[in-house]
Amino acid sequence: MGKRNSIKSEKATISVSSSAKNSSPSQKGVNAQLKELKNKYNYECSATDPVVVNLDIIPKLLFEGMVSQKATTVENAVENLADIFRLSSEKRIEAYQAGGHAVLVVTMKKWRLNESIQTSSCRCIQNMSCTNAEAKESFAVVGGMEAVLNAMRTFPKSQRVQRSACGALMNLLSGSDEERAILDAMADKFVKEWDGIALIVAAMRNFPKEVKIQLWGNGLFQNLAQNRNYRMKMMKSGAVTAAGGSLEQHSDDENIKQYASKFLRIMFS
Repeated sequence: MGKRNSIKSEKATISVSSSAKNSSPSQKGVNAQLKELKNKYNYECSATDPVVVNLDIIPKLLFEGMVSQKATTVENAVENLADIFRLSSEKRIEAYQAGGHAVLVVTMKKWRLNESIQTSSCRCIQNMSCTNAEAKESFAVVGGMEAVLNAMRTFPKSQRVQRSACGALMNLLSGSDEERAILDAMADKFVKEWDGIALIVAAMRNFPKEVKIQLWGNGLFQNLAQNRNYRMKMMKSGAVTAAGGSLEQHSDDENIKQYASKFLRIMFS
């Protein structure tokens, strides 16, 4: 089995996303944006807890903002964290090493009815797992994939939750042959225990014009279809019909056409 498709981080240049920029931002520009985010969050939290202002941004967000009892504070913290992860691979690693993966899952469970927190948390998981095999395994251990799927079930009509969740799932279930053991274990649970295929199909049906949902849905299908044991389940869940709908709705999108067409070729090979 070859390398499975991955979307990397939200801002990475990738071969599968028409919305990705052709080049990554300069380091100078990234540093400026990170500084702006840090200053913004320092201002937001200083009024309530000036003691934490001198903490570095990652531990401040993880261990002050995200453990707050106030919904707005948690919303701001996880949104800032998602934006930082989008810009900096170093901050993603720092957060993972500090146990950020566990904090995210606990936060999603605690605030399961908060659409904003679920959206930003899925974005964080997408970016933390994009180039970090250890993070994927850790998310599997602490229930990261299950938390993402629960967000999809709770907010079936929320385009932003469904889009961010599809991105997180794409990365959690994608990687190289060296990651096959953990990828196969997660894929088995995704397909057999959590009925994840049906959730992806539902998202694609509910948001037929949303490019990223269609793209990442077909990417997931392509990855999963490489395992023959999943193909009947995919047929019964409507994955083939969903892929056909993507091709019809997005006939001018080369990336969607590539993923959907390859998925269908694999299914009927």
